[in-house]
Amino acid sequence: MGRSRWSRWGVRLVAALLATPLTLNSSWVAATESDHGPTSRIINGISGESSDFPFLVSVLESPRYRQDGAFRAQFCAGSLTTPLTVVTAAHCVVDQETGARTSPDRIVLGFGSNLKSPTLRVIAAQSIVVHPQYKISTAENDIAVITLATPVNDIPTVAVLTSDEDDIYIKDGTPARVAGWGNTSQTGDKYPEIFRVGDVVIFPPASCGEGERYTVNGVRFFGFNSKDANSQSMICAAGATKNQRIIDACQGDSGGPLVVGTGTELRLVGAVSWGETCASKYPGVYTRFSAEGAFLTAAGAVAIPPPASAPTLSITPLNGSLQVRITASDTDRNISSYAATATDIVNGTSSTCFAAPTRKNLAGTCTITGLTNGSAYSITGFSANPFGNSPVSVPVVAAPSDQPIAGAITRITVTGDDAQFLVRKANQNGATLAWNRVVCTAESGKVRYSAIRGTSVTIRNLTPGVYQCSTRITTDAGVATSASVPLDIPTN
Repeated sequence: MGRSRWSRWGVRLVAALLATPLTLNSSWVAATESDHGPTSRIINGISGESSDFPFLVSVLESPRYRQDGAFRAQFCAGSLTTPLTVVTAAHCVVDQETGARTSPDRIVLGFGSNLKSPTLRVIAAQSIVVHPQYKISTAENDIAVITLATPVNDIPTVAVLTSDEDDIYIKDGTPARVAGWGNTSQTGDKYPEIFRVGDVVIFPPASCGEGERYTVNGVRFFGFNSKDANSQSMICAAGATKNQRIIDACQGDSGGPLVVGTGTELRLVGAVSWGETCASKYPGVYTRFSAEGAFLTAAGAVAIPPPASAPTLSITPLNGSLQVRITASDTDRNISSYAATATDIVNGTSSTCFAAPTRKNLAGTCTITGLTNGSAYSITGFSANPFGNSPVSVPVVAAPSDQPIAGAITRITVTGDDAQFLVRKANQNGATLAWNRVVCTAESGKVRYSAIRGTSVTIRNLTPGVYQCSTRITTDAGVATSASVPLDIPTN
């Protein structure tokens, strides 16, 4: 298109200011001080309420804040995602010409809706982490995390969209909202004291990398092609009023939140990144947070509560031990470990084992050893993530045993009068094996069987009819039989 990717936000001037001492030349003053500092505002939005965006943060240039106050010092926005972290755009803290990173002492963060309010709370930045794969030329991974010098424990944080929620919240035409203190004028500079909110909709991926056009309230928007946007890491969004006035972010809104949902379902899905001139026939482009989960987690910007519910336990008695399978609830998707404890019901002694969850099903398995066969134990367990432990599970009573554990039939394939059985391995539990077989009993009472020597067993020349088949293991300690599975041998 031959355009300047950053012409919309005026980022280079801002980043250059932050990376150098605060010395304003006449051209800079003429361009910015006429109405406001180096910032941007929502076009055709409405005034915001603190209760709607309590997590919205103004990013301020600290020397200018000390000299002229927050209204002139504001240049970007961000979102409070934990009491100690603000997520914003990388281009807010990286010089777009040199790539130099802004020093934390050049930034303070403002908490409050009105930049001119004497009650605006301002907190210093302690550190800034920019995505290691941020690319100035393409705006890929346009995301950064600012850590506060002191935590904010009295302001609600906002939940960041995760990759497994993407299909729920990021759909074509989904209503979304963007907020910031950016320019509200398409033709000049007009900056509000109180942040503005814009109602926009999510554009299809084809409009954010394949050039497909999209219509909102009768306004036909152009789409970005693959040279400009990548729908895997970016979200395109814009809005239009009933009288077809375009709603869009503008200079100074950079880094501000794009949110979807309400109440407990509210999610921070993106941050203002780049675009064409404000409120043009092209959508605004936002960093897609569901693609940035690894970075946000590593930077400590994702608030993960402790597991909300207790896991469930499944116990397998073994010789002198108990094998415990622990499964978390489907809603607990950030489990890092499990623990299970067996307590002797008579004398109160206890032993514990630990397990890591599998990626496939959130379950973990560990074995508590050193137990006494035949003694009753009460087994409990809990799950954990880096932020705490779950409630403890309901106790399960079990006793270790030297009795064998039968395998199981997992699949039967019938070919003519032959049946092939796939079986799960049995456990002889430390005892001496006598035999291990698949046994099929016909309705007439006739029994057919075949020894298990691996994972596949075939019984041939079966008489037509219905059978009940199971696995059976015998050791010098006892006998165990699996649940039966029906088998039908049809008449030829």
